[in-house]
Amino acid sequence: MNTARVYTQPPPWPPQRPDPAVWHDPTMRVALANRDITTVYRLLNRAGFSQQHIGALTGQSQPEVCLVMRGKRAIAAYELLSRIADGLGGPRGPLPLTSRTSVG
Repeated sequence: MNTARVYTQPPPWPPQRPDPAVWHDPTMRVALANRDITTVYRLLNRAGFSQQHIGALTGQSQPEVCLVMRGKRAIAAYELLSRIADGLGGPRGPLPLTSRTSVG
């Protein structure tokens, strides 16, 4: 029986933001335009960012990031979307951060 435990290293401090090139990936751009944070987190995970690292950047706990990545928690609040965009250092342009409920 294998009883070895796997420990992940904590993210570097301060946590490093994704390389700006990641935001130019076509799948990422579609996810940003659709406010699809589940896909954004999954793509970042594939690029080497752990759930803990994503959480450190966005101010979320690892379990919360896990729920988002599994599609069990949606991100819809403007304040949280804004905090995620700021934390990840992504471009503001593709992520439509104007309030959908504002009257113009």
